[in-house]
Amino acid sequence: MNSKEAFRLQEEQLWLVIDALPPLISFIDSEQRYQFTNKRYEEWFGLSREQMRGKHMREILGQEAYENVLPRVEQALRGTKVSFTCWVDYKGAGKRYVEVNYLPQLDERGETRGFLAFILDSTERKRDEEELQESKERFQRLVETTNVIGWEADLETWAFTYVSPQVTRLLGYQPSEWYEGDFWIEHLHPEDREYAVKLCAESSKSLTEYEFEYRMIAADGRTVWLRDLVSVVDLANGKKELRGYLIDVTDRKKVEESLRHSEEQLQNLLENIPDHVFTIDSLGIIRYINHTAPGFRKDEVLGKHFSTFLEPESRDLACRCLQNVLQSGTPSDFEGTDVNSRSYRIRYVPVNRSGEVGSVLMVATDVTEQKRSEKSRRNLIERLESAREVERRTLARELHDEASQDLSAAGLYLTQVSKKIALLLPEEESIKDVLKKADELIQLTHESLRRTAHALHPSILEHYGLVIALQGFTQELSKSTDRSGLIFEMETAPDLPRLDRMVETAAYRITQEAITNAFKHAQARHISINLGLHENMVSIVVEDDGRGIDHGAVEESRGIGLAAMYERADLIGAKLDISTKVSGGTRLALDIPFARNQAI
Repeated sequence: MNSKEAFRLQEEQLWLVIDALPPLISFIDSEQRYQFTNKRYEEWFGLSREQMRGKHMREILGQEAYENVLPRVEQALRGTKVSFTCWVDYKGAGKRYVEVNYLPQLDERGETRGFLAFILDSTERKRDEEELQESKERFQRLVETTNVIGWEADLETWAFTYVSPQVTRLLGYQPSEWYEGDFWIEHLHPEDREYAVKLCAESSKSLTEYEFEYRMIAADGRTVWLRDLVSVVDLANGKKELRGYLIDVTDRKKVEESLRHSEEQLQNLLENIPDHVFTIDSLGIIRYINHTAPGFRKDEVLGKHFSTFLEPESRDLACRCLQNVLQSGTPSDFEGTDVNSRSYRIRYVPVNRSGEVGSVLMVATDVTEQKRSEKSRRNLIERLESAREVERRTLARELHDEASQDLSAAGLYLTQVSKKIALLLPEEESIKDVLKKADELIQLTHESLRRTAHALHPSILEHYGLVIALQGFTQELSKSTDRSGLIFEMETAPDLPRLDRMVETAAYRITQEAITNAFKHAQARHISINLGLHENMVSIVVEDDGRGIDHGAVEESRGIGLAAMYERADLIGAKLDISTKVSGGTRLALDIPFARNQAI
């Protein structure tokens, strides 16, 4: 290999090294023209070294970038070594943060023939540094503008080395006061001092992070609750320090105390109210109960299905009621009996969590004594009603068997007297007229007694039932009035059965009272009676076109008739509704619970 080839090979190797180096490397002559550039220039500006050779710096860098570096270029061309860093917006390469070194090159006469330029792209590092600095500044602003006290302290001596300015606003002390001796320990609340110091000392030895809460006494004497978030940090010199943040949680503690007080009051209320309050999950398992019913213990109830404690007849209905509440999300009511034969009225209240019913609150009211009282009252009413009907029956029989018979006998005697007077005094017409009027009065009184006896106790009701009895009553009422145009209409379900005697009697009396009121007081001209049979209900509807209900008159008369109607309806477990129609007149609706096996 001759010397020329060796030189060429050495030059190629040198260019390989220059092209592989990270900086942009170039030689710029005294006229500010590029004489050679490495491959980094090609990557930045998209031009080969042949295309860049002889080009002026302004043409390659762009006007803005050229003006930015021109003072340093001129300084380098005067023979001074130049180093600088700055942001430069290059044409084609964009805005870059660069570290620049210009090394002047002298000729044999000592004059500057140009300079070597070394340009290192530090854009990413600079941006990382700026972002880090910005983050630090944001964090510092955050720390110093929030209700958080940042602090640092020596792990060995517990001497504070930094306390953020918020300490003055939150506790009233200057940061410098915290640097004095045992300031922190001395200003801990007396009741928390031993606990806080011990926990901090032990945790700092074994943990890298921990937190705890305690009270401090502020400069104005206030007690302030603080949450201390502590980190144990390893320093470069091998030592350790404590860093943390104190957060004022006084308001939260007050809320917690208020909630605790409210919970205590609620618990006290739940434990002392007579109702049984319990919570069940979606499977019906009892998870909480305030107190148990007689005959049960809490440990027997908790964790069990609520229906376990109900008698068989109530279980299925109670479970269906629960499923309905879980699916619909609406409250529901249920009455049932437990296995000890105590009666309860239960209110189901859904508890919504995240839009779904997660559990159900149940409030069970013991109505055993109320049921017994109602049963006793009902029995008393039944006995009174039975006695009343017996009295009516007895009075009706006496009117029929005695008074009516006596009137009939009086009529016969009067007839005999009339015949004798006609024979003895045939010319005394005035006496005949008197006797005739007396006979007519006896007949009217006899008819009135008959109707009264029928009204007191229609025997037809016992023998033929409600429908025939009502038909007979309306027919008798039609005969007894001289009001023209009075119309009775009666529709009856073809399969309407006979009911229990007490039920039929009560229904008859209620309907009889409604018809009588429409006829006598409302001056109705059209009265309709409809007796229907539904799946589990016998309905009686009486409507008229009269004057409607005069509520003022009802209140003035104390509503004896209406009260008796409602009392009779309650006696047979029926629902009674009386209202004035919009079109005029009155509507009475009586719904009587009915089961097929109740028919007679």
